[in-house]
Amino acid sequence: MLRFVVRFLTLSTVLFCMATHAQTASTDEAYVALAKFSGGATSRGVILRWVTTVEKNNSGFEIERSDDNVNFETIAFIKGNGTTAEMKQYGFFDRGAYGRVYYRLKRISYDGSFEYLPILEVEARVPKALSMK
Repeated sequence: MLRFVVRFLTLSTVLFCMATHAQTASTDEAYVALAKFSGGATSRGVILRWVTTVEKNNSGFEIERSDDNVNFETIAFIKGNGTTAEMKQYGFFDRGAYGRVYYRLKRISYDGSFEYLPILEVEARVPKALSMK
């Protein structure tokens, strides 16, 4: 599996084709042009933001989180915009993140095929109640 790590920065516009990472065959062309994927820690969790410039047959995104960059679990689903050539902005706030965490977006098409987009690494802050000072 191809993996990318982005540290608190944005990602250049990249076209991720379904044929590259899809787990199931798709008869329609489905893809997303991801212009930005970023995340940052706050005192209460992690905020994730991403921007697409093109979407085709995009049902939505599952947000997956991992503490070891190997085993990911789905923590949310954000509805996509189907087919559009307009810039779309998305966001999610994760209150359950502590320490170093990894996020990836799983883009799902209407026919159920999917692709994984680049992995983002974020150093989440430990709440003061858990701090070892």
